[in-house]
Amino acid sequence: MSGTGLVTLKPVGDVELWYAEPEDGSWMLPLHVEWKQAPDGAQFALVLPGVCLYQIQLVAISGLLQTHSLEDRNDRWLLHRSIVASLIRKAPGIHAEFYYRWPGGTHPPIPSPYHPVQLPAQADPPPRRAEHHRTFAQFISMEVGVPTDVCMVVLTGIQRCGARWLLERQVIDFGWVRLFALPFRANWKEIVMFKCRPWKLGSVLREKPRLRDALLKRLGFQRVACSVHNVALLNRRVEGRLDYTVEAVTTDSFERTADTVESDRMKSGQTSYVGHYEEAVEVLYDRIVEALANYVRKVETTWATVRAVGGGSVLTFLSVSRQRAKVRGLPLADLPAHIVPPLSDFNVLAEKEESDPELIRAQADEVQAMSALPPPADDLRGCEVDGDVGEPRPTGTDGVPLLDAGESAATGQPVLPGDSTSDGDSSRVDPT
Repeated sequence: MSGTGLVTLKPVGDVELWYAEPEDGSWMLPLHVEWKQAPDGAQFALVLPGVCLYQIQLVAISGLLQTHSLEDRNDRWLLHRSIVASLIRKAPGIHAEFYYRWPGGTHPPIPSPYHPVQLPAQADPPPRRAEHHRTFAQFISMEVGVPTDVCMVVLTGIQRCGARWLLERQVIDFGWVRLFALPFRANWKEIVMFKCRPWKLGSVLREKPRLRDALLKRLGFQRVACSVHNVALLNRRVEGRLDYTVEAVTTDSFERTADTVESDRMKSGQTSYVGHYEEAVEVLYDRIVEALANYVRKVETTWATVRAVGGGSVLTFLSVSRQRAKVRGLPLADLPAHIVPPLSDFNVLAEKEESDPELIRAQADEVQAMSALPPPADDLRGCEVDGDVGEPRPTGTDGVPLLDAGESAATGQPVLPGDSTSDGDSSRVDPT
């Protein structure tokens, strides 16, 4: 059978009782046969034990049927209908125990309840070697001396199993890079860095691992990592499932290799190092666009909130629109604010949608443009001209009259220069 999906083989006729028996007749084991028909009309026999078989009996039946089975299993066997009669015999009765015989009398029959089986169609087996790995496999072969065919088999195996391994919360460590899948939205780093700016998170992360981890624990970074703000939900194939971001963290091994490769490129006299950069961008341009398009698609996935269902005993994620995902009225999708999370460890409810006003600081509005400031006034304290100003004045007007002790002036009288017409002598204070 061939196919890419799962289909149910339809039953054809009644379930029949058959039995297996070797040529010498030393034993006999009953078997149930379900006749099946595929959508293309091909017919098959699904052979099941008629009683609960002991391990030695399973070995005996498997030795008889396994090489002809279309399934890689040892508890049932899927055979083409045309070969069934050449391997086992049809029982004339309907009671399985009547067709059970095992030498020695030490293995009494154990009845087995019969359950009809719905079997998925057998898909064409996936290739053991994916051809698009050939170029890389040849490179590996030349570098380490492993046959190309072996490299292709291993790479194809990683291709088939890698995603499942990462989703099992495991890490693929290639020595020069570590891959792991996080249940976070694609822009989770931006969100976390915004929240942790008061902590000077960059400085904390640059510390040695032991001190770094102690500081992060003291600051309560666990609650930031577990925040529902990092969650993205997909509603395409499986409604409401978490979106994942695969992180690739390079190691010192990669950096040392990059040092070697880039040093060789710097020594090249035919092309400048800037030219190598431009060439890299040109060669990888399609990948750049692909990565950017994937990032945009992922950051635009719906945001999540946590709600209790089933009478309040079970927590679940529910989707919210980009505009409804807010903290104190500020859309999380735009991140226009500096968010400081409340206290709690590894709890999706640690950060509520409505945060304390003291925990939010919106970005300042842009300052409007201003006209040019006037030039600063001259400093008159160091003036060399004899007088109280830096500009010449009429004779006799370079002082201000002051009253002598005991003298008074009428209220409202103006203070006049030295040649004033007011009565009495005036004392003058000349500039020094």
